[in-house]
Amino acid sequence: MKLELSRPATRGRSQALNTLGNLEFESDRMPESYDYFMKICQEYEHSSGVDPVYWNNAGETARDMLRFDEAEKLFLEVAGGSISSPIPTPGVS
Repeated sequence: MKLELSRPATRGRSQALNTLGNLEFESDRMPESYDYFMKICQEYEHSSGVDPVYWNNAGETARDMLRFDEAEKLFLEVAGGSISSPIPTPGVS
């Protein structure tokens, strides 16, 4: 994981940051979890093919920290389609 974190924005790096964010989330360390998820969102904001679950994870963490405005913004970015998904949405062509 250290190797992936030392690289610039790559799929492995985003997965490593997501893993760390989830570990912090499950350990009930929300600010640390939020920081990892937001790092992904900032690094990959303009990249195509990035999994939108990262924005959802950041939104869930913001919600659990009672930062509802930030959570809403993150959820709307995903729902509004401003984050392109590598996974096709059923019924949408």
